[in-house]
Amino acid sequence: MAGRLVGTQALIPMIALMNGEKILSAKSEYTLLDPICRGLGVFSNMYSVVFDWAKDNGISCIWGFTSAVKPFQKAGFQIGSELYDEAIVVRPFSYAKRRFFGGQETVLGTCSLGPRSMASAKEGQFKLLRDESYFSYRYFENPYREILWFDEDRGVLYTRSCTSTDAYISEIIDSSSLVESISAFRQQGLPTRLVRRITTHPRFRSIDLFPSLYKRTASKNFIVYRWMDREAPIPEFVVDEGYTQGIA
Repeated sequence: MAGRLVGTQALIPMIALMNGEKILSAKSEYTLLDPICRGLGVFSNMYSVVFDWAKDNGISCIWGFTSAVKPFQKAGFQIGSELYDEAIVVRPFSYAKRRFFGGQETVLGTCSLGPRSMASAKEGQFKLLRDESYFSYRYFENPYREILWFDEDRGVLYTRSCTSTDAYISEIIDSSSLVESISAFRQQGLPTRLVRRITTHPRFRSIDLFPSLYKRTASKNFIVYRWMDREAPIPEFVVDEGYTQGIA
């Protein structure tokens, strides 16, 4: 296998808050391994190199989202909460008409305006610092993500993937305002279907969102994390993962 690329991985540095303390974390992305190398310890060895690099560069925690729990656990990661996919059809008649009778969904143009920073989410021990550099990386310079609408009154950001007509609830400050914000979203003429990938938000009841249709399913993806220099409780992530793709 000399000269053959057998694996890739990347770390995306992100400032985080752990119990109010500012730390440097890194999101693990693009961890891919050639099937020919499976079972040979290559995956764990790749992360051994990453762990040494992270320690040398002041990274306190490496985290990510994956369905490949066993390889990450073997490499030294702890396994946190499972993520759930919430799908909310905000205008059922329009959605059904488009789905069963064809035609494209009419969506307003994307919005060039959006938050340059947002307050930290109120729940959980671990949360990303949503400052200007975070929004620049995650949205404004991200070719895979477009901002649709920012509900400034309630602190909820709605975005869209460039490969989908669905809208995503991507950032939120206070979960208690989400139902009210979804109601306001319904009036904007934006996509009829909302998607959110979440870990900590309590399950909605259908009556809470009526007349929207609501479905919550397990994604089989889990938070995995590794603390470099200390033991810590399982991070309760409250910044939504959505489907934003990173830029390595």
